[in-house]
Amino acid sequence: MSKWMTIAALVSVSVLGISTAAADPVGGPKWQETRVCANSTDVFKVDCWGDEVTAVRIQGDGDTDLDLYVYDEAGNLISSSTSYSDCEEVQVLPYYRQTLTIKVVNRGNVYNAYSIRIW
Repeated sequence: MSKWMTIAALVSVSVLGISTAAADPVGGPKWQETRVCANSTDVFKVDCWGDEVTAVRIQGDGDTDLDLYVYDEAGNLISSSTSYSDCEEVQVLPYYRQTLTIKVVNRGNVYNAYSIRIW
């Protein structure tokens, strides 16, 4: 099963009437273990409601440096975390409902088994 098929249900739920609320994806927080090949990028799409904070966290196996990037539907970088480790976290607050693109970049010469959590 492809990463897209596994993560396809990552959609935030609206909390009506509350500005800048934090919202879980439909059905609650999502979590998955996967791996990114050496010097490669994994891409996930997430449909988020506007004016609600969504958090994304990755935790790798310690073998390589992983970086995390989040782009809006126009392709603009809206958040990133690029330390020299494989544990990264960001929070995003889209202004309106849109599909965000999450990229997990492996900077190393071997694969990295990691978990991704979106809530």
